[in-house]
Amino acid sequence: MAFSCQPGEKKLVLKKKKAEPVAVDTIPDYPAIPPTDFATFINTPSRWVDSVFKTMTPDERIAQLMIVEAFSNQGQRYEDDVLLLIKEYKIGGIIFFQGGPVRQARMTNKFQAASKIPLLISMDAESGVGMRLDSTVQYPL
Repeated sequence: MAFSCQPGEKKLVLKKKKAEPVAVDTIPDYPAIPPTDFATFINTPSRWVDSVFKTMTPDERIAQLMIVEAFSNQGQRYEDDVLLLIKEYKIGGIIFFQGGPVRQARMTNKFQAASKIPLLISMDAESGVGMRLDSTVQYPL
C-alpha cells in the first residue's frame, strides 16, 4: 500500500500498488560491504576476552562489574586503599572525580599496572573536565 495525493484532491487516498518482481539474476552474490581488516580486528579481542574469562573465578567475574570512585587529591593513604581493592578484589574499573590531571594520569598508570586485567577508566565530568580537575579550563554550564 502507498499513500497518494493527486493534484486537486482535498483528501489523502490510499491506493494499492503492485510490487514489481525482482529477477533473481539482479541480486548480487557478494556482500554489500566487502570484508575488511576491521572485521578481523573486531573479532580478535573477543578471543582474548574469552580466554581471560575462562581463567576467572565466579567472584572475580562479579568483581569485574564493580567500578570504584577515585580522587587524585586525597593523598597516598587513599591511593593505597584503591590499590588494595584492585589487587585483592580485582575490581573492573575506576571512575575519577576531583583531583589534578597529572596526578590522575599517574594514578591511572599505577592502577593499570597493578591490575591483572585492564581496568575501565572513566571520569564523572558531564560538563567538562574543569568541573573535576584543577588547573584545567572550566566551561560555563
